Amino acid sequence: MTVRTLQRTSLPGQVIAQVQDLIRRGEWPVGTKLPPETQLARDMGVGHSTVREALRAMAHFGMLETRPGSGTFVRADSDLAASLSRRISADALEGLEARNSLERDAARLATLRRTDDDLAALREHLHAQHAAYDDGDADRYAEADVEFHRALVAAAHNSVLDELYAGLTVVLRRTIGSAVAELQHEHSHLHASHVDLVDAVERRDAAAADRAVGEHLALAEDLFRRS
Repeated sequence: MTVRTLQRTSLPGQVIAQVQDLIRRGEWPVGTKLPPETQLARDMGVGHSTVREALRAMAHFGMLETRPGSGTFVRADSDLAASLSRRISADALEGLEARNSLERDAARLATLRRTDDDLAALREHLHAQHAAYDDGDADRYAEADVEFHRALVAAAHNSVLDELYAGLTVVLRRTIGSAVAELQHEHSHLHASHVDLVDAVERRDAAAADRAVGEHLALAEDLFRRS
């Protein structure tokens, strides 16, 4: 085997590294729209074509998403989340199955480790979701649902589990977004399963939390299949 001398990092590679660092440090959270390419090129002191090449590479990998006419948005906050997002985009039902496993583990751990702040966050997102439904705001409803489930995983206080779950938010948004027409028939059941879950976490009842997650995700999968 011949080992070759490594070359200095290319300019697009340096742009990628800086954008990744900004995303990981929370300067550009998931969902954030990036500044225009011309502004990034000016701020970084590189050519427009260099920035475009870097952003295209990150979009291909799954960390960014380019929406024609709208701009470039952060899709994932880590390489792992980006890889999971790409895979889930190919098979959303497999993503739902993975969610089932991860959320059951998260719920069980949350009953052991949750804090009062964790409970407050869960109830806040639950209230926001119900209010969005009452207002008929599908986008707010979906976002509140995503934040509720992420708060559940955060309450488990396991950083590895949290990072794994971050990649599954793509399928979570898709499930809700594509099933909005069915929500008027199922919202009460979905909301009730969420309430049961939070109550179980508050009581530190692992078995009840596991049942609530199972019931909720069974409803979510049924909605997705019908949408």
